[in-house]
Parts: sequence; C-alpha cells; structure tokens
Amino acid sequence: MQTIACEFSDIFNDRDRAQLAAIQLVNLREQDAAPGLRRGDLEAMREASMRTRALLSQRAETQRGSRRQAPQQPSGRDVIAGMRRRRGQFA
Repeated sequence: MQTIACEFSDIFNDRDRAQLAAIQLVNLREQDAAPGLRRGDLEAMREASMRTRALLSQRAETQRGSRRQAPQQPSGRDVIAGMRRRRGQFA
C-alpha cells in the first residue's frame, strides 16, 4: 500500500480521488472475476490508480473544451437585426 501511495500521491492524498480509485479497484476486480482472472493486489491497485488518473484527465479536458466552446449570448442589436431580417426589413 505504501508503494502505491508513493507512486500515486496525487490520488492518495486527496480523499475524493482515493474514493474514485477504490471504486475503480472494485470495478477492476469484478471485470477480472468474470473470465476468472486474478491480479495481484499491487498490480490491481496500480491499474485502478492509472484508470483514476485517466478519468480525471479526461474530465478536465472535457471541462476545458466546454468552456472554450460556450456559445455567446447574442446582443440586443443582433436579436433585433435578426427579427428584421426574418420580416424582410433590411434597414
């Protein structure tokens, strides 16, 4: 456990991230149990921690992307100009 805590200190020093890693570990164990696989504890914890990092990285990228692509609210002038165009008034 100490080895994993050193290798993945960013996860094990944060309660929420550690809980996410624990969920990933449970999911990994369930996936391995179906075909009858058995990983060692250290290997399973490493895999769960790497999956946690990947999820957090993916989520951060998604959030950054959604901030950049947020549509701007049209100004009052744009709304009025659009209404005039739809009515055929081009002034």
